[in-house]
Amino acid sequence: MGDFNKGYRTLTVDKATYDLLEKICKLERRKKIDQLRLLIEKSHTKVSSDVEKNVSTFLNPHQAYADFCNTKIQEIVNNGRK
Repeated sequence: MGDFNKGYRTLTVDKATYDLLEKICKLERRKKIDQLRLLIEKSHTKVSSDVEKNVSTFLNPHQAYADFCNTKIQEIVNNGRK
């Protein structure tokens, strides 16, 4: 309970997940906490980016359709050049 006031929280995982984390840490030569921070930061960045893309598409569906059409046209043009 003492660590709670310092900003730390307890996290429990099953044995299989712990063993996987341990293997990753040995390969990457990192402490478990450092590896978890890195994995969480990368995941957060990806999820945040995906959410922003989805919100942008939701707010402007016409632009998403235009982008889709432009991509398809470019594919057709590129295939014609082969």
